[in-house]
Amino acid sequence: MKSAFSVCYDVYSDKNEDTTPFHKPGWIPFDNSTKKDELFRLCPKPWRYEKPALTDAVPKWGQFSLYPGGGFIADLGYDIKTALVILETLQRHNWLDRQSRSVILEFAAFNPSTNFIVAATYFYEIQSSSFSAPLENINIISVYSKETGSHQFYLVCILLFIIFVLLYVGRMLQSLSATFTIFPVLLELDGNLSSFGLGTSCGNEHCSISQGRLDS
Repeated sequence: MKSAFSVCYDVYSDKNEDTTPFHKPGWIPFDNSTKKDELFRLCPKPWRYEKPALTDAVPKWGQFSLYPGGGFIADLGYDIKTALVILETLQRHNWLDRQSRSVILEFAAFNPSTNFIVAATYFYEIQSSSFSAPLENINIISVYSKETGSHQFYLVCILLFIIFVLLYVGRMLQSLSATFTIFPVLLELDGNLSSFGLGTSCGNEHCSISQGRLDS
């Protein structure tokens, strides 16, 4: 086996995890003579190990291992354009290599029109045999309890508004004559609906990706 493989990497565990504080892009070790103020310039964030206590992340169970929440983390920003630029940089410098054992993608999205937060976590784990397995975990969280008086009042207002719209449509349809088409009525109905501020809005989304690596 040694003649076929120069280096063999074991399965992931917290005991053999790579916790080297700094790497240069491409997992190049930095010179010990490098000044401390230059480390952050030479070693971008995705190549710095972050301890679980500093990430505010909770341990997560994948299919094969428990991940404590630390690792090498890449912040993908809030929009697709920024995320694609960062992912291209990571791919160019081989951020994922043979020592990578897990990739965890996390993001959260908030919709203010429904007061729901969607928190999603996607795992991609790699065994020493090169067997890989994906796993997803999606949670939908309500920001405000549905049992509060304000939420019930909001639901009553929505119900009354729907009833008003149905009555308005029924009255307009009854007043149509055979010589009129329905197109002007729809235009008027659209104008009335827009005056009530109907619409949807989406909140900001934040996304990050992290990996657990084996010690070399």
